[in-house]
Amino acid sequence: MDCQDARVIRQRYEGDGPILSDDALLPADPGAAAGAAAEQQQQQDEARSVRCECCGVAEDCTPTYIGRVRERFDGRWVCGICAEAVSELRRRDPALAVREAVASHAALCAEFNATVRVNPALCLVRGMRDIVRISCRGRSGDSASPSAAPGGGAGARIGRTRSCALPYV
Repeated sequence: MDCQDARVIRQRYEGDGPILSDDALLPADPGAAAGAAAEQQQQQDEARSVRCECCGVAEDCTPTYIGRVRERFDGRWVCGICAEAVSELRRRDPALAVREAVASHAALCAEFNATVRVNPALCLVRGMRDIVRISCRGRSGDSASPSAAPGGGAGARIGRTRSCALPYV
């Protein structure tokens, strides 16, 4: 329906009085109003790049979505992954305010970016070292502990079957 049809439809009776029209409420140039509305809608739908304030990842989002995220996270833009992490922090500790949860996660991301991203090989070595330490602690326990019992527990191991064994050639 275009604006001309709307003018005809908008005529109405008010009581016993004459027919009144709402033409005064419609714009003088319907094409100009439609063009302005389309331009405003295009600006709202146009994606722009925004960087997460926690991890630094960049995403392309519409201004409407950016506004909703900033409203939810106390004025800070956070990406989807960080938003989930902040929500999880708040689920675990309901007394934690949004600002505190975002700050806590941002500190964690900053620590990660300062260590892992700078030298990923060193981080891998540290991780392997920690695995070996945990593994050695489990083996050095005394054999009288319940976990070392042959029937199960944390120290029970599953034996390798013949199909899993690699032949040495």
